[in-house]
Amino acid sequence: MSEVVKKAAKDLLLADFELLATHNEKEVKLRWAFEEAIKRPYFHSKPLDSTQLKNWRRYLEFEMANGGEDRAIFLFERCVIACAQYEEFWLKSLSRHTDVRNVYTRACRQHLPYKASIHITWAFYEERQGNFDEALAVISNIEMQTTDNMCVLNHKLNLLRRHGDDLNDLFTSYIDKKELNADCVKLLTSKYSRYLLKIKGDADKAGEVLKDAITKNPLHEPFYTQLLDVEYQRQPLDEDKVLAVFELVNASSLSSEIKQKFYSRRYEFIDDLGSDVTRLYSLYQELEENMSAASKDKKRAHSATPSDKTVDAKKAKTSMYTNNGTAAAGAYSSQSYHQQQQAANYGSSGQDWNSYYQQQGMDYSQYGAYGQQGYYQQGYGGYTGYDYNTGYY
Repeated sequence: MSEVVKKAAKDLLLADFELLATHNEKEVKLRWAFEEAIKRPYFHSKPLDSTQLKNWRRYLEFEMANGGEDRAIFLFERCVIACAQYEEFWLKSLSRHTDVRNVYTRACRQHLPYKASIHITWAFYEERQGNFDEALAVISNIEMQTTDNMCVLNHKLNLLRRHGDDLNDLFTSYIDKKELNADCVKLLTSKYSRYLLKIKGDADKAGEVLKDAITKNPLHEPFYTQLLDVEYQRQPLDEDKVLAVFELVNASSLSSEIKQKFYSRRYEFIDDLGSDVTRLYSLYQELEENMSAASKDKKRAHSATPSDKTVDAKKAKTSMYTNNGTAAAGAYSSQSYHQQQQAANYGSSGQDWNSYYQQQGMDYSQYGAYGQQGYYQQGYGGYTGYDYNTGYY
């Protein structure tokens, strides 16, 4: 081979290497800032700081957008070593991995055995694949690790319901479980009553469950509202049973303000659906009197001198229930009542009552809108002090 041919071959080979080196240098520069920001590429029990987590997120997003499939998977594998305790990275890696079950197994069995959300996601995956037994095993495993997590209990109940299992015994065992806190028990009781009413079609037993719960928790207002909803949904409507709920409220130890709200609902019910005009007129007069008293109290408060206001402020604690309750009753005056009752909805969704609880700083939609539109709108996160992974704290 002549020197000319050798030189030409060498130049051609070097050109190819130079092209590869240039491309490699360009790719390294694009990733160098991310690589330099990785301070701990190994696993450690101590949590990563926010800067490290942000860098991993940005690096992964960059690689998924600009790198190939192999590069993205390789970076995910590096990431879940350093970020093994963070379920967001495991879940994000599912978009690239083909062996989804393997990712879930590594995450849930080795690194995140107490994290409820990723177990629930895994259970959803298995159920969607038609693997009911595997889904039940996954959710039962996390249930043993987190005995008072409402998210887990709720998912297991609904998994079994979708499979067609009877839930009476399971609901009863959960409600009687001593490890559960009071908020969990209340929510499960509400769900049990709803299950009996809408799935089993047993309004009588649904009402009995709520009445028994009211006996144990006489100051828990949502039980009274749900019991009222149960009676509203009877077909045909039984007026006496609905009025019996109002009498139960009247005989309870609920505050005057709360009772006044129920009195206003009682008037609406009798006006819209009742058959006794004498009773209706009596309640109308009562509400008008309350409205008048509330109006006088309001005028007196505005006309009070600064010293009078100081005295009135000290008395506010003892009079707030009466004033607020009568003010609420004032909404049902002869001028405004017919405007308000247009918003009333007894049969299908119960949206009025949900808005009432929202005004009171509560959200009764966690118990559901007892109609045709779905019961569990707000879900199990409605209680204060509830965390998705750890339960109540």
